[in-house]
Amino acid sequence: VGVLAAIAAPSWAAFVQQQKLSKAADRVYWEVMGAQSTAKKEKFTKSPPTTIQDIDSSVTVTYPATMIQFDYRGAVKTGAVPYRINLSATDSSKQKCVVVMTILGAAKIGNDAAECDALSAS
Repeated sequence: VGVLAAIAAPSWAAFVQQQKLSKAADRVYWEVMGAQSTAKKEKFTKSPPTTIQDIDSSVTVTYPATMIQFDYRGAVKTGAVPYRINLSATDSSKQKCVVVMTILGAAKIGNDAAECDALSAS
């Protein structure tokens, strides 16, 4: 039993870390989409929050220097497009990102460094 636990523990820890990173990426994505929706609904300029509740402390969220803003139509008002928010696990090399790809505010979650780079380049 001890040998089986020694074999399974590292893969279980990696799985748990990947789940925390995925949950954080989903949370950031929905905060960005929520800011866009609120801007349209309330008819005013809105930015997503830079501090988001319910993100595990083992996940680091890095925003660009210039914060994105959505105008009353939900379009990107300020901030460069593509706009990339990086997420990384502090105890592994795993990475995800949320990228606002168009001026209309279309966004997607990138699941690894290569996909994040591809989304940011388009």
